Order: sequence, then structure tokens, then C-alpha cells
Amino acid sequence: PSGGAEPESDLTGVTLPGGPTLVAGSNGKIAWGYTNSYIDTSDAVVLEPVAGRPGHYATPAGPRPIRSIVERLCVGGACEDFRVEETIWGPIVGKDAFGRRIAMRWSAHDPGAVRIAPTLAMEQAGSVAEAIALAHQSGIPQQNLVVGDRSGAIAWTIMGRVPARYGFDGRDAVSFADGSRGWRGYRTPGEVPVVLNPAAGRIWTANSRVMGGADYAKLGDGRYDTGARAGRIRDLLFARDRFEPRDFLAIQLDGVSVRNRFWQQVMAAELAKRRSDRTLGAMIEPVAAWGGRASPGSAGYRLVAGFREAVVESFYKAYLGEPEKPRTSFAAAQGEGTLRRLLRARPPAPVP
Repeated sequence: PSGGAEPESDLTGVTLPGGPTLVAGSNGKIAWGYTNSYIDTSDAVVLEPVAGRPGHYATPAGPRPIRSIVERLCVGGACEDFRVEETIWGPIVGKDAFGRRIAMRWSAHDPGAVRIAPTLAMEQAGSVAEAIALAHQSGIPQQNLVVGDRSGAIAWTIMGRVPARYGFDGRDAVSFADGSRGWRGYRTPGEVPVVLNPAAGRIWTANSRVMGGADYAKLGDGRYDTGARAGRIRDLLFARDRFEPRDFLAIQLDGVSVRNRFWQQVMAAELAKRRSDRTLGAMIEPVAAWGGRASPGSAGYRLVAGFREAVVESFYKAYLGEPEKPRTSFAAAQGEGTLRRLLRARPPAPVP
């Protein structure tokens, strides 16, 4: 600007590759950042066939035909047709264990799922209140938004649209055919949970669940992170009362793995029983010297992390009666405490 006037925008921060907006930064009046919210934004909808009408499914408004759309996919000059079957609730994605056809109701499929204007306007917001209002108008993959302003106000909320379910909680595949269950669009801004100026003066997210109780029921569970990283951030935030920028950078770069201390001890004990095994015996030293933190140079950390993942999958496979490791893990991230209790108690195997 000429004449020494202050610029209209003075932005500092980072973007995602290909994205035009800041995902973490400041405009001098507010500062904000995102983490993945992992709220539940999709549902498996059981389609009910209509007797005597092949290719139709039941809806509250009566039978509807399944729409068939052919997409032409070309890669490197080779093309093939891909057929998509659509319903009013979304595309058909497969069948369940009972042979029922399943459609996927997902917020990303709806008109308005992408609304970039409110996200761009965030860069001009002057207060926490303005930022929250814009967050509830935006159309992006749903994120945890943490924001603070120059007055000292801080807040958390969900940035993006939150489904308004009725008649069910989103944890199971259900039929929408009779109108007793489904989505009533999206929650209004007044219904979306907000944490504003908590008494402790601290907010943290780290891809984890923030709310409990009725607010948790509104948001659902889209496979939140285990909370291990969030717990570490919480502890570091409460370790002192005043912070400078370098202190927050130190928290961001902190790699201490509190969760994996338990798994390192379990793995070390199991390896000690197998010293004679050439392969397993070679793991004893790096696991013992793992360092207790996620570090690129620590082979022991990677071994411990891999060991935990293998144990989690073996428990879950046994629980489901799976003969082999599933292609995709469906183990609940929140099962950490249950697994530890099982390993400590070592209950006897059931008598066949």
C-alpha cells in the first residue's frame, strides 16, 4: 500500500499442498490451526428391495429406481468403464455379511460439501467469535479448529458441517426406508459444540476426541486417535503457566512416547524368553535402547510400535474369529486400556 498505510492483510502461516488457504497461521488479530476431527460424517445405509420391482429400493416416499452411471477412467492411455450405482442416500458400495446391499451416506457427497468462501474469510477475521461463526458456515473436511485472539480469548469447535442424525446413533448399518431413521441435513451453528475460554486456560486436540456426554453423541465417533499424543500435549501445557513461541515449538517437536513405554516393557519381557531365537534375539538390544521417543534413528522405537500394532491386530482377529489378518484394521483406537488389562490379568483360555 502507498502512503505508509497498513496492509489490508498480513498473513503468516502454512497451507496444505494444492490448498489456497492457511491451515495454521495468524493475521495479527487471531491465530488458528486445524487437526483432523474424526467425527462421524458417514453412515452405511441398508437398502431394502421392493418385491416384484427389480432394481428398485424402498424409501419413505415409495420405491425408487437405482440409477446406474458409467464413468470412463483412463490411466496412461488405457481406459475402462466403471459402473456406479446411485441412490438418494449415496452410491452403493457393497454388501454386508447378510447379503444386503449397502449405500454410503457421506457428507462429502452433498451439494455444499465444499464452501471455500468462509474459509478464506477466516483470514480476515478479527476475533474468536468471528472465527467460530465462519467455521460453522464452512464446507471443508471436518476439522478441529483451535483459535485465539489478541484479547486473550481461546476456543475450540468443529469447522465444517456436522450431520444431524435422527432415530439412530450412527454406530450400526441401518435402513432409512421407513423414515424413522436418517439425516435431517446438518446441525445448525447453535447446535455445534464449542469450548470457549475454559477455566484451565488451555485447549488441545491432536486428532483426538475433545467432547464427552451429549456433545460427543452429536459428533459421533469416526475413529478418533488413541489420545496418546493429546495426553502428552496436555501434560506439557500444564507443566508451566507462561509460554513463549519457542516453548510451543518445543511441544510441537516433542517426540516422547508415553503410551509405548508399556509396550516396550512387554516386548522386552517376551524377547528375553526367546534369546535363543536368532531373529528375535537380535531385537533385544535395540528394543532395550529404544530411547522412549519417536526418532528417525531409533530402530527400537519402530520395533516397539510394530509390536503393539501386531498385538492389537491379533487380539481383534481372535475376537472376530478371523482366520487371517484383515486387509483393513477395524480395531478400535480406544481399546488401549482394555488390551492392557487383558495382558496384565492374563485370563485363562476358555475350555473348548
